[in-house]
Amino acid sequence: MKLNILIIAQYPESYANKRLKEEAEKRGHNVKFINPYDLVCVVSNQDKGNDKAFNQLQRLYIKDIDVIIPRISGMGAFGSMIVHHFHQNMHIPSTTNSDGMRICSNKMECTQTLSVYKIPVPQTIIGNSVIDYDFLVEQAKGHPFVAKTLHGSQGSGVSIMETPLATKTALTSFFKSKVNLVFQEYINTNGKDVRAFVVDGQVVATMERSAVEGDFRSNISIGGKGSKITLSDEEKDLAIRAAAACQSSGVCGVDMMFDKEKDTYRIIECNSNPNLEGIENVTGVNVAGHIIDYAEKIAKKRKRDEDQEENATTEEKALFSNFLHSILSSNNPQDNHLATILRPRLESYLKQNKKRFPNLAKALFKPITKNINLSFLKKLLS
Repeated sequence: MKLNILIIAQYPESYANKRLKEEAEKRGHNVKFINPYDLVCVVSNQDKGNDKAFNQLQRLYIKDIDVIIPRISGMGAFGSMIVHHFHQNMHIPSTTNSDGMRICSNKMECTQTLSVYKIPVPQTIIGNSVIDYDFLVEQAKGHPFVAKTLHGSQGSGVSIMETPLATKTALTSFFKSKVNLVFQEYINTNGKDVRAFVVDGQVVATMERSAVEGDFRSNISIGGKGSKITLSDEEKDLAIRAAAACQSSGVCGVDMMFDKEKDTYRIIECNSNPNLEGIENVTGVNVAGHIIDYAEKIAKKRKRDEDQEENATTEEKALFSNFLHSILSSNNPQDNHLATILRPRLESYLKQNKKRFPNLAKALFKPITKNINLSFLKKLLS
């Protein structure tokens, strides 16, 4: 099945986007890049929907897009709204959903979400003003602790607070500038962490990252070194559960640190737009190929669902038409009395048969019960 794949990304020449394009084209798919800044999304005022999207004033038609792969960097709420429009409003399958993007882009919301699902995380605090710095340090389990901006990737916006003087000086400056910070207890792993790459609910690649000398951040993008490792089934399950909790099971980079004191991994954060270059080069795993596999899977599922719905609707319409004919023939109603006679019967019938006729119940319940007239029924039965 040849697909029309839309990659929404600011940087089509990045390693990840070139690899995705390469893997998709190997399989005969068409790939198009669109910059999210060039998109205009329109929510229709029509009850039936008809929401639209435009790229540089040219309309994008649903029939021309089989699946989208969002690769949106640093756009926060705007980026997630773009994906929501294509995925939810226009019903186009997406390898990443908008809720996952929103959760993962906010370090505090990500940690809060993980905690809700009983997934181990470092102790984490947020506040945009502090009267007592000693209280904050105490909640962060003492010096040193980590301070992060709410948004940021590839190690940006992350600092370590090692002394009372440095803490007070830095935080006073941040708070005066109205910068919201997240504080986390420092887990001493000698500058090492683990990146587990989840695609379609499975861990497809893992690497250990080590910080360069003089830095505690291990991100490959800022000079960290990577090595291939194998996680236990229990550790893989933790990464999978973390991605699922953050609604990012489709594509997610899960960052983990081993807490020796608690003898367990803790999830540091989840990334819904993870880089591919480090993980592919270190592990030799074709991660881009796994993502295209997943894109093919959800696009084919959409096609199957559409075919099944069309077949089911045809069958349901025939059965439902027989039911309506029986009512019309037994009551011989006039146009102005039809609503009174049919409404309670139709409401009861659809409510009782919702599971048997899901498409009809969803598509016809409101128009039938709110606006029943003879012409409507004739049109339905035609």
